[in-house]
Amino acid sequence: MRPVRGMRRWMLTAVALLVAALPVAQLGAVDFGGRLRSQVDFSQDDDTRAQFKLGAWAAFEPALAGDATAQFLIEGTLLTVTDTYTIADLEYLRAGLVLPGTLGPRSVLGIEAGRYQLADATGLVIDHRIDGLQVILDAPWLTFRAAAGHSGLLLKDNATIRMSASDLADLLDDDTITASPRIVLLSEARFPELIGRNSLVTGGVVQFDRRSGDGDRIDTQYGYLGLDGIIARNLYYDAVGVIGGVQYRENAGDDARTGVAVAGLARLTHFSPVAPGAIVQLTTLYASGSDSTFDFYTPITQPDTGLLEVTALSDLFLASLDLSFQPLARRFGDGFPQLALGAYGAGVWNANVGTADSYRGSELGLRVTARPFSDLGGSVRLASFLPDDGEARFSGRIEISTSF
Repeated sequence: MRPVRGMRRWMLTAVALLVAALPVAQLGAVDFGGRLRSQVDFSQDDDTRAQFKLGAWAAFEPALAGDATAQFLIEGTLLTVTDTYTIADLEYLRAGLVLPGTLGPRSVLGIEAGRYQLADATGLVIDHRIDGLQVILDAPWLTFRAAAGHSGLLLKDNATIRMSASDLADLLDDDTITASPRIVLLSEARFPELIGRNSLVTGGVVQFDRRSGDGDRIDTQYGYLGLDGIIARNLYYDAVGVIGGVQYRENAGDDARTGVAVAGLARLTHFSPVAPGAIVQLTTLYASGSDSTFDFYTPITQPDTGLLEVTALSDLFLASLDLSFQPLARRFGDGFPQLALGAYGAGVWNANVGTADSYRGSELGLRVTARPFSDLGGSVRLASFLPDDGEARFSGRIEISTSF
């Protein structure tokens, strides 16, 4: 196991900030706490892999005039991956300002700067921490936001931006400490209940690879359009499509190979009265591969496809059916304890569905999620992937999280 990088410096910095915050507490509200998240993955073919993330945070909300509010937040984490590494990191460091009525009596303007979580509305392009600025305008008929950030100061072992072969090679390079350096720009508008009870979202995410020296580079420009709403009683839908350009440069060459990539998601969700808290969900997910029309879809971060089998959102078609219910819902309602039982099945194909050898296999799984208290929860998942060619692969995941 590699030694803890910067642990002593991180601890001294945290102590200094807490000491400095004591006199400031008289000027506003101070809050602090911690959280612990553990995840254990196991399978019949690979060694068991466990990771633990312990975080401590502090927030200061100064007293401002009028309805305006502000918050300064800092969170440090200690991440341990068994038999691999332990690192200390600055998870979040952000300042936020909320100004009601700035652009109208029912509008709210929000500004966030520092290290924050940036995610597009589709979930198919980016969901990651980033250093930068985000501005949000919330009005009754529109929610608009614009964001910009850079990922090059994040630690690679606590980051998941891996778009190119060079990004993957950096994981094995002990001399590389920081994550893939990329500039990300986002612009997005959501129109709630634009037509009846149907809402529309549209936006775009542009990403520039700022790697210096040799190595592969990928630039992307994605635009998206989505709809969500209600079809009938207890039946809801959401659908989104993504299209954009991708430019590949091998070994930092000037000549780029360009292409067009697409992705999409469609989902139906039915809240069934048959059983307490019963939900039936049908999902289809698509991401283009390389053919005569499109190129490989390459998101900035890989989204969760819902499978335990490693499945990248590229050259992919996935169809899944998920069933779940909450046996304690009628007795406790939204209170605690909470318990959810679920089962799912999914088929996986290459993007060129219908051609020979496009079918990869299917996954069948069971899921138990429990939250006995508001600050303690966990889940257990078991799954078997049945490949088109080969023997079934069994895997599982145990997650536990708590806050204090």
